[in-house]
Amino acid sequence: MASVEKNSIIQISNTDVQYFFVDKKYFVLADEAVGNAKGTINLNYHMCEAPSDVRLVKEDNAIYTNYRGNSNVKLQCFSDHTITMNEKEGWQSVKYNEKTRRTSVSYDVRKTDAAPVRYITVIYPVTSVNEYPEIDARFTDGGYSNGKIGVEISVGSVKKRLECDITGVAD
Repeated sequence: MASVEKNSIIQISNTDVQYFFVDKKYFVLADEAVGNAKGTINLNYHMCEAPSDVRLVKEDNAIYTNYRGNSNVKLQCFSDHTITMNEKEGWQSVKYNEKTRRTSVSYDVRKTDAAPVRYITVIYPVTSVNEYPEIDARFTDGGYSNGKIGVEISVGSVKKRLECDITGVAD
């Protein structure tokens, strides 16, 4: 694993996922699914608490939490492919032999050839559910195969460009 701090951005590399912690405020994950297999690629996220505390906005590929207290999050997913956001059956267990329902979401992309499928996930914590920002993200590189990753993130009116060299990251 390699990490670099640059302009208030901490970047960690781990094979096909790059993690960024931006301005000590929010997280950006860049995932790449590689290989010749065809079918549906799933990127899954599981939320805690009661499903009534989670709002899904499928047209924006976004999840908003409304938990008690000041620990909430907006999670939004982007891709250079068409994403279908699907709610899945989800469970959690905090006691042996007991389970409760929770929200689980799958971001699905149809993979029809050997080209990689890439996702950007932005996880933005907030202390008030009235503070959820508008978020947008896109890849700005030519694909991981060139040894670099580039992502442009817009949070509110602030744009950030995240870049890193991923050559030498162990498989």
